[in-house]
Amino acid sequence: MKRQFVFFICIVSALFFSCNTQQSKPIDTQTKLVFHFELDSAGNITNEEVKQKLIQLAREISRNADRLTLNAYSEETGSKEKNEQIASDMSYAAKRVMLLNAERAYYNVGVNVVGYANPINPANPADIQNRRIEFTYIK
Repeated sequence: MKRQFVFFICIVSALFFSCNTQQSKPIDTQTKLVFHFELDSAGNITNEEVKQKLIQLAREISRNADRLTLNAYSEETGSKEKNEQIASDMSYAAKRVMLLNAERAYYNVGVNVVGYANPINPANPADIQNRRIEFTYIK
């Protein structure tokens, strides 16, 4: 009986220590997630850090079945159509990265192409800082 108990304790300890005890930090669902990035000539996101954050977000969405809205903004570059095209290209690139890494996240994220509106830097409408995507959680 004592041997069985010691064996049981060894098995439980081995299982406990073999599990990955570090969990990823949950994403705060109360704040907006804002990403600034540029696209290359093929429409791909050039900033690797932004790609990794989008991948992390996609996996988190898939794991938790969260639903989000992606709002895509641009700087004021000219016509309304051009601003909306820039924003649309950014949203497409972000969703493509998400799809490649977590299919469910792709379908749980709705897109709202805003174009030039609600600038971060209203004093300089052409500032590249105004070009961004923002994710907000749907409750």
